[in-house]
Amino acid sequence: MANTNNERRYADLTREALADVREGLVIDHELAETWAQSLDTNTPVPLPTPERPT
Repeated sequence: MANTNNERRYADLTREALADVREGLVIDHELAETWAQSLDTNTPVPLPTPERPT
């Protein structure tokens, strides 16, 4: 049963993510890469947030 719940949750999260992409709510790859690389530094940059396209 736990596996079924996990699969259901994974499917729900996937549907939510795809809906965000359809609406254009994405994060630029370079911003995400810069953020990820900064995590091992003394001055990490803020987590990037998605913005709606104009």
